[in-house]
Amino acid sequence: MQRPRLGLLGWPRNYVLVGLPLLQTLTPEQAAAVVAHELSHLRGGHGRFAALTYRVNQLWANLAQSGRGGIVRGFTRWYVPRFNAWSHPLRRTAEFEADAAAAHITSAATLAEALCAIEVREPALDRLYWTPLNKSLAHEPLPPTDPISRLLAVARTAHLPADEAATLLRRAAEADPDPLDTHPTLGERLTALGQPVATPAPPTTTAAEAWLGASLPALAQALDAAWRSERTGSWRERHAILRDQLAHLEKLNRQLVSGTPLPEADAWTHADLTEDHVGEAEALPLYRALFDSPKYGTPARFAVGRILASQDDPAGLPLLEEAMRAERNCVGPGLAIQKAYYQRQGDHGAIRQLATRQYQHADLVEQAPPSAKPLVPTTNY
Repeated sequence: MQRPRLGLLGWPRNYVLVGLPLLQTLTPEQAAAVVAHELSHLRGGHGRFAALTYRVNQLWANLAQSGRGGIVRGFTRWYVPRFNAWSHPLRRTAEFEADAAAAHITSAATLAEALCAIEVREPALDRLYWTPLNKSLAHEPLPPTDPISRLLAVARTAHLPADEAATLLRRAAEADPDPLDTHPTLGERLTALGQPVATPAPPTTTAAEAWLGASLPALAQALDAAWRSERTGSWRERHAILRDQLAHLEKLNRQLVSGTPLPEADAWTHADLTEDHVGEAEALPLYRALFDSPKYGTPARFAVGRILASQDDPAGLPLLEEAMRAERNCVGPGLAIQKAYYQRQGDHGAIRQLATRQYQHADLVEQAPPSAKPLVPTTNY
C-alpha cells in the first residue's frame, strides 16, 4: 500500500500489510519469505509500475463504458487490448523477479513451502472456521464475542486431509496460466524456483507467535472487540433475514405435509430455501420436479446442473448447457462452473475450450448495446 507524504505532491510512503490469520498459518521463515517477496516489489519499483498500469487501464475502461463518442470508443477498443498485451508480461515478470529476490533473501525451499502452505491452508480455514461461522448466523442473534481469537486458534492447526491437500496442490501446480492473471501459476513459480510440489508440515511455532510474542493475545482481544463492534448491526440484519427464511421454509413444509400442493412460485422458493438451509441432496428432487415448468424449468435445470457439477458428477454438464441455450443470464455462470469442474478433473483441453468460450461470451456482452446486456437474475440460481 502506498500513501503520499505530501498529498497531491506525492512522495509515497510504502507499507506491506500482512494478515494476522496468514501469519498464524505459516512458520516465521515462511512468513519472512512472503514479506521478502512483497518488499522486493517495492525495491524494484514494481508497485509504482503496477499502480500506473492500473490507473491507465481504468481510465480507458471508464471511457469505453461511458460511450462518449464513436471515435473514443473505437480507439479504446484498439488501444486497451494492446496496452494490456504490453503491460501484462511485464507484470508477470515482476512476480518472478520478486520470487527470485525472496528466495535469495530466505531460500527457494522456504518460499516454495510458503506458496504451498497458502494454497492448502486457506481452503482449510474456510472449511473449519468461516463456513461454520456463516452457518451460525441463522441461529445466533449476535456475533461471537471472540471471533478473532477463535480464528487464530483454528488457523494454527487448520489443515485438510493429506490426500485432499495433495490433490489440491497437484491441480494448482498443473493448472494452465490464466491470460488475464498477472500472477504466474503455482507450478510456474515452483519450476522457476527449482522446487517440488509438497504439502508442508504444520508450524510448531507460527510467525504470529514468534513475531508478536506475549502481545498476541491482547492484540487478538482488541481485534475481537473491533470486529464485533463493526459487524453487530449487519449480523443482526442478516440473522433476521435468515430467521424469516427458516420460518417460511417451515411453513411450506407444513403445507406439503398437510397434502396441499405448492404453487410453482412457492415450489421454487421451497427448493431454493431447502438447498440453503437443509442441503443440496434434499433440494435436488425439488428442483427436478420443476423441470416441466415454463417459468422455472430453466433455472431448475441450471440449479441441478450446478449442484451435480460441484459434486464432480458429469450428469450436470448437459443440464447447464441446456439452461445456457435457453437463458443468456446462465451463460457466464454456466461456463465458470464447467471450467471449475474440468479443472478438478485435470482436463486441460476442455479447460482451454471453455476459456475460449468465456472470452467470446465476454466480447458479445461488451459489444451488446446497454439495453441488450444481461440483467441481474432476480432468482437465486
